[in-house]
Amino acid sequence: MLIVPELRKVFILVPRTGTGSFYREMQRVYPRSMLLYRHMEADGVPQGYDRWPRFGFVRHPLARLMSLHRFMGTFAGGAQVQGGAASEDAQRVRRQGERPFEDWLLNNNDPWTVPYDLSGSRDYWPVLARRNPAPENRLSQHAYLRPDLGTTVWKFEDLSGHMLELGLDPTRKANMTPHKPVTYSTAIERHLIHYCSWDLAQNCKFI
Repeated sequence: MLIVPELRKVFILVPRTGTGSFYREMQRVYPRSMLLYRHMEADGVPQGYDRWPRFGFVRHPLARLMSLHRFMGTFAGGAQVQGGAASEDAQRVRRQGERPFEDWLLNNNDPWTVPYDLSGSRDYWPVLARRNPAPENRLSQHAYLRPDLGTTVWKFEDLSGHMLELGLDPTRKANMTPHKPVTYSTAIERHLIHYCSWDLAQNCKFI
């Protein structure tokens, strides 16, 4: 979630919809912008800022989940995971990415982000807080964007155009993953229809 006072707008950052590039460029151009949470849902906007318009990007669900799976396989921790690539949390994420894509998609039970351990055995990381830290392979982008709350939903394939309209440079990219072929099995199709029917109904391009 990126709050941008200069624009009086809030941007919901759905994982693997160009958010790494988007929020970094927003922070460069709009220095007052605040990355309160990395992937908080639209119903988690703090009081007061919830009166500003909300925006977010939706991507074809299979393309998004394939991208997330590839990203997890080489996850190095970064700013959101204390301890970097060697941390326990980064290793947990990489283990998800090491599974074959279809196996992970159909059977994974581990959330993408784990903001804190309820046992209190490790530090609390507010930037990873989520209202619904469910397994990403069974989570519709609707749960992030909440268009029923008034969020304006833009398509991922139009990311560059929207960045230009906001005065951003769309050539500055971060966290990109290479495309890899995947067999679109009947099991994958059924899974997407069951969990991501809203996402499919947005008719996004497969990119």
